[in-house]
Amino acid sequence: MTYDELDSGFHFAGAPLTVTDAHVVLLGGLIGNLHPSHLSDEYSTRVGPFKRRVAHGELVHALMVTGFADVLRATSQGQLGGSYTLEAPVFVGDTIYTEITLETKRLTKSDKRGFARFAMGTFNQDGVRVAHGTADFLVAREPLEIYSPATPAGGAHGSTDGAAATPKRRAVS
Repeated sequence: MTYDELDSGFHFAGAPLTVTDAHVVLLGGLIGNLHPSHLSDEYSTRVGPFKRRVAHGELVHALMVTGFADVLRATSQGQLGGSYTLEAPVFVGDTIYTEITLETKRLTKSDKRGFARFAMGTFNQDGVRVAHGTADFLVAREPLEIYSPATPAGGAHGSTDGAAATPKRRAVS
């Protein structure tokens, strides 16, 4: 979706995703947060405030913004910032999804791209809002070159329909 296609009130929902043990363990190792409230059933049930393992806030935030990969795949020039607030715990086994609405947009000085701010609300399988926030993106007015038709000089391969470019495969010897 290009900058110009983002109309006031534009709204979409990201695909639901079930938080797994692998998500929590991998993120914990990646960011160095191995607190037992995230990784230990025994600790969580005995001492933890929620009496079960809770997902990292950073994981919830990362999952909040995954829907942008589908909608802005061919036009995003980067996430510039944003914020989020956690409202309720997310547990291993919860299924969450994020509803996203365009709040504001404005063109940059170059006139080739614009800033877009989106409001996000993330909900669990029971409809409880577990987090909310904003995300700011730089969005191109035209699909980025890698998503344009192939150029005669053997340039980018891909399509303008927003689908990911398919790399050519070669045999490995």
